[in-house]
Amino acid sequence: MALLKKAFKTLFTEGPLPFIKKTFNFIKRAFYGVPAQVNPAIYNFTLDYSRPAVDKKTLDERFRSGNKDKMAINWIIPDMGVGSGGHTTIFRTIKHLEDFGHKNRLYVFGGTKHGSNKKLKKFINENFFNLEAEIFNSIENIKDSDALVATSWQTAYPVRAIQNTRKKFYFVQDFEPWFYPMSSEYLLAENTYKFGLYGICAGPWLAKTVREKYGMNADFFDLAFDPKIYYPREKIVSAKLETSDEHNSKKTMVLETAKKPKIICYARPVTPRRCFELLIQALRELYVRGVDFDLSFVGWDLSPYIIPFEFRNLRILKHEGLAKLYSWADVGIVFSPTNYSLLPHEMMACKLPVLEMKSETTETVFRDGENIVLADPDPIAIADKLEWLLNNSVGRKKISENAYEYVKQFSWEKSGKKVEEILKRELGN
Repeated sequence: MALLKKAFKTLFTEGPLPFIKKTFNFIKRAFYGVPAQVNPAIYNFTLDYSRPAVDKKTLDERFRSGNKDKMAINWIIPDMGVGSGGHTTIFRTIKHLEDFGHKNRLYVFGGTKHGSNKKLKKFINENFFNLEAEIFNSIENIKDSDALVATSWQTAYPVRAIQNTRKKFYFVQDFEPWFYPMSSEYLLAENTYKFGLYGICAGPWLAKTVREKYGMNADFFDLAFDPKIYYPREKIVSAKLETSDEHNSKKTMVLETAKKPKIICYARPVTPRRCFELLIQALRELYVRGVDFDLSFVGWDLSPYIIPFEFRNLRILKHEGLAKLYSWADVGIVFSPTNYSLLPHEMMACKLPVLEMKSETTETVFRDGENIVLADPDPIAIADKLEWLLNNSVGRKKISENAYEYVKQFSWEKSGKKVEEILKRELGN
């Protein structure tokens, strides 16, 4: 009403043209609302945790676990949802470190939607792994430790500021500046590689990148798979799968026999680095060509999205459901340009041939045409490679057999041991 009064006042003081302009703006706001304002306060932590600490000494001389072979490790993590692959790898690593006899604590930075410490632990135990670790819903009152570990660019800021630890580490799973366009977020994420934290990186490409580009000391562990879940099965003809959405709303879906070649795509439109739009355009090109295929999406609930061809919306599946799916499908598609993903390894372990995007990271760990098919990030190039796979059962079999032999060298226990070795070596234990 105040804006309308101001517009009428303009009519008498400034004339009809300014009056029309202000009236139009009033109507526009009524229909479309006030434009959202950027809230810079959400990044206050990047400055607050950049100030020099009052006590600049670490605990190297003042604190050491009673048993030299038993480390106390504090992990600072962001909040999580169902199906988070990055959290799965963190928690799996912690589980192995627990099995090796080390004490772990988890602290969530930036708040959590899961409530109390007890509820948070229950959520993690039910949706990820049953951990012995102490779990806290904030970073207040962090206990002394041998190692303090950042797990994302946001958590690297408080880790830099916290002093009651012997040494600080950075568990890096993606080149996180690439999560954003060139922006404040890109630069704030990039800055964390210059904090002097020791990098524990997922795969050789990431370790090489942070070493060469930022002078960061770093080593790496390999992504792996769980052979108790992901292994070659007899080809599944049909199966029941329990799926859920991001709110953990569950329903049962049935995989049925299909005469067409079966494509399974990992699709998360809410995660830009998964290149959902590029995937849809490549599939659309295949559809326009008249190529016959049976299509399923997994990773997110796609019911709100308009997709111009028939598909099966499998939403979010647990590991056992994914293994059944991979044993039913003929081709798996995963895009992960910010670092290679563990999903191709899990597909390969089920002898499912994989199509991935060609990039520095995938070319570092895979061999195109030998154990995987890599496509340039272009819809037509992706469609070309996919069409070749769908029409070439002999080629699919060769790639899937080679991929299975390749992936057998990896195990999460070996990767957990590598992380333990890095921690012990850098701590001088």
